[in-house]
Amino acid sequence: MKFKILAAAVLTAIMLLVYNFDAHYSCAYSQTGNVICTSCQFENLPNTKFCANCGQKIEIVKICPSCKFENHPQAKFCVNCGTSIAKNIAKPKVDSKPPKANDPTGKTRANDKPSDKPSLLKTGPAEHIKKGDELFARKEYEKAKEEYKEAVVKEDKNISANFKLGLAYLKAFYIDEAEKFLNKTIELDKNHVDAYYYMSQVYRFKNDSNGEQQHLKKTLEKDPNHAMALNNYAVIGIKSRNYEDAISQLKKATLVKANYYIAKINLAAALLYKNRFDDAKKALEEAQKINPDFYLLYYNMGVLFNNKNYLDDAVIQFDNAIKINPDHIESYINKGAVLNRMSKYKDAAEVLKAGIEKNPNNGALHLNLAISYEKLSMSDEAVSENHRANQLVPGYNVTSYPNGILLGAIPEYDDESLEQSVNKSPKFNMSLSSSTTELDKKLKTSLGEVHGSSKTANEGGMVTPTEIFTVGEQLYNNAKYEEAMAEFKKVIELKKDHAGAYEKMGLCFGALGKYDNALEFFDKAYSINSDSASLCVNYAKAYGAKGMRDKEIELLNQAIKNDAKYHDAYYNMGLSYKAQSKKKEAAEAFKKYLQLYPDAPKKDMIESLIEQMTE
Repeated sequence: MKFKILAAAVLTAIMLLVYNFDAHYSCAYSQTGNVICTSCQFENLPNTKFCANCGQKIEIVKICPSCKFENHPQAKFCVNCGTSIAKNIAKPKVDSKPPKANDPTGKTRANDKPSDKPSLLKTGPAEHIKKGDELFARKEYEKAKEEYKEAVVKEDKNISANFKLGLAYLKAFYIDEAEKFLNKTIELDKNHVDAYYYMSQVYRFKNDSNGEQQHLKKTLEKDPNHAMALNNYAVIGIKSRNYEDAISQLKKATLVKANYYIAKINLAAALLYKNRFDDAKKALEEAQKINPDFYLLYYNMGVLFNNKNYLDDAVIQFDNAIKINPDHIESYINKGAVLNRMSKYKDAAEVLKAGIEKNPNNGALHLNLAISYEKLSMSDEAVSENHRANQLVPGYNVTSYPNGILLGAIPEYDDESLEQSVNKSPKFNMSLSSSTTELDKKLKTSLGEVHGSSKTANEGGMVTPTEIFTVGEQLYNNAKYEEAMAEFKKVIELKKDHAGAYEKMGLCFGALGKYDNALEFFDKAYSINSDSASLCVNYAKAYGAKGMRDKEIELLNQAIKNDAKYHDAYYNMGLSYKAQSKKKEAAEAFKKYLQLYPDAPKKDMIESLIEQMTE
């Protein structure tokens, strides 16, 4: 009796020990994101591979698909970057029924149905492989691997069976088993190109970039035209800033596969990082012709337009990406950041809050929202969002990033989930073209004539277009036209639709006697705000300086239509009619001017002109 009690106690103790070990293992991460060693419980910094206390390797639990950070197995969002990992990213599976090698008898397992045994005994490896291929083609990977396992049982050294079993394991996310059978394939056939390629994916899932690169390199040594290997090797190159090598590899991949739109999108990403905007745009347009429904081509076009300071166009493209993929957090981050650049802080806040609803643990979203709130004078909200951003990503705060976070171009791995063929039935019809007109192109040329840079913007800190514009006005009023133009140029770069900045640029060019340039800027300002009486008058004066009196009078009448009491319009109309020797019309315009502005400093001169006109 005592022996039974003692045995039961020992068994209970062992069960508790196993339970505690499992509990520790399943909670291998602290709430702060630090990694806890399951051997000695020492708390290590994030991304630690080996325990700093005991040296034991820290096991991968849950890998972020974006930054490859290792997270708690129950985490819904990545601790490091905030990316959603609730779906499809889980701890790799473990096959509870691995095939037993060297079993030529083909004996069935205990849970096989008796009716299955005769057919299993008669079926050879080829038949199992064929059935597995049919299931694999339907993406029924769990069932497919069972057929391939039977083939391996029948013939342990069958290269095709081992490779296909490893691939089925990989697709079903049994990473360790995939590694085992892909490695076995390589042992059986040292020149098996695809085994090396899929081993690179195994190492990517294991967060081992060295292993991934080595196997991609081996793949390309054996097949230099392996398009997927070229693409994925280039993605690593872009992430490690080896842009020229990546460009070369991606160009080759698109030659090997004409409809390889992911490679074209990645090519655009690499070209963007080299500031080769025209080439990048061409690559994205080619990708769109193949598959216009892929969100990333619109996101990367948004990055391109932002880099060229076509901010309205950038917002449109980020919005297009969100329409196709409502969960693409990077598009929310960048759309909000660009709206902040445009001083559209309320709109930016709405976009960023929508992004936070999708992913509440993304530091960049909270940081950009903090900037929106600060500009809206919502101090408490700004402080709260700034604190939250710094909590999620230490260092993410408005002091370190006064202009917020704006992400660059994103490359994409080819995991074969997207068919690389022409999309003949697209769901979306979106344009990649810029809304930039011929006038905008002329303005860009004229802006290129403005030398120097904004001193206000170069002082650092959070400087808005409105603040820069005010400095420019002060310089203009002091007749410092060249310096003022540098400030107005910066305003236009930050806020493409700032009518006041275009108008002031026109005045500066006019003051310097460059009336053709002045008219271009007045034309742009008028296209944005045709209701401004003062703008119409300044626009008219530029035409008058070129002797184009009909256009001058037309715009002065428009100014009066906009504001019947705007006396300066009548004064300039009087001068224009006088220059045309239309004395009666000139006298009437000057009289109206004095009616509206009886205390005008030029009253005596105007009255004298009226007398001259009525003689």
